[in-house]
Amino acid sequence: MKMKSLIVAAVACAVAIPVAAAPPVADIVGQWKMVTEMGGRQNESELTVSEENGALKILAGGRGGSLEAIDPTYEDGTLSWGLKIEALQGAVVKTTVIVKDDLTFSGAVATPIGELPVTGQKITEEMLEEAAASEDKMIGDWNFWTTYNGEQFGSKIRIQRDNDGDLSGAIVGGGARILVGRMRIEDDMWTWSYSDPFLSDDPIRVSVKLDMEEMSFEGTVRHPVGELPIIGELVDTEKLVLAPYDDPAQVLGDWEIEGDINGETIPLTMNLHPEGERLGAHIEGPDGFAIDVSNVEYKKINDTMSVIRLTADIPDLGEEKQVYELIVDGDEFEGEELHSNGAQVLIGKRVN
Repeated sequence: MKMKSLIVAAVACAVAIPVAAAPPVADIVGQWKMVTEMGGRQNESELTVSEENGALKILAGGRGGSLEAIDPTYEDGTLSWGLKIEALQGAVVKTTVIVKDDLTFSGAVATPIGELPVTGQKITEEMLEEAAASEDKMIGDWNFWTTYNGEQFGSKIRIQRDNDGDLSGAIVGGGARILVGRMRIEDDMWTWSYSDPFLSDDPIRVSVKLDMEEMSFEGTVRHPVGELPIIGELVDTEKLVLAPYDDPAQVLGDWEIEGDINGETIPLTMNLHPEGERLGAHIEGPDGFAIDVSNVEYKKINDTMSVIRLTADIPDLGEEKQVYELIVDGDEFEGEELHSNGAQVLIGKRVN
């Protein structure tokens, strides 16, 4: 019996499947993207895992804000933590996941309505660099159109980076500027919301699918009148030239401008006129200010919209030349100096 037992043990060792070692604590420290499946929907959130004086700390963040986890533990590849949910009368909801050596995890969150499956992936430096590169491509003005009762309505959303380096947006046009909130870009999905008190007290929510090759999107907007289709595209200003088929008639003439220059409101006037094969601009302001701008760049977008780019040299506004990009829509335009991060904004109306 003893010999038989040894033989069985030897065979068992020979066919044993090696078990991958669990990632050490140092490898799980960082940011994680987590998806919770609930009722056929995917709810995205982020985890920030850190270690302080040998103690694990987890901060869970989502659209409702961030919460510090209760009693986070990690042992032999099993990561667990609790969250106190005020909406559930302060009950603690516990999540338990198994972390794999490819720095993904799967598991479940125990709730009063049952267990909900969760998956996660650690956010690597490469993923952050790819996301930043994609975000950089998003910066600029996007035209978008919605259709209601067979009629198409257009507007613009301007994307730029805020002082923290995060993407921020505003719907612009007609002298108005509506800030966009809850803007998220996840893979090829782009969502944002905004408020229009003239239409509804509830936020208007937009969800679109991005085509990063064509720099366009299509999707839906949840509007007070119902769910409407929405399409859009990035205004291409890389090569603004006055081509023979780009008749500049829609922008020629006199314009009144309200300039918000570094927090100061300054009234200006501008005359756009043909100048050889390009356009020229003459701009006047208070205290005898006057400047002529040559080689004004112009690009027609459609029958009512176009883009104008003026490069000026105004020493009082900085050592480098200023580049103003104006988006014209009918008899109005709005634009800004491209390098001022919103500190120099121009709003114009045609003089009849």
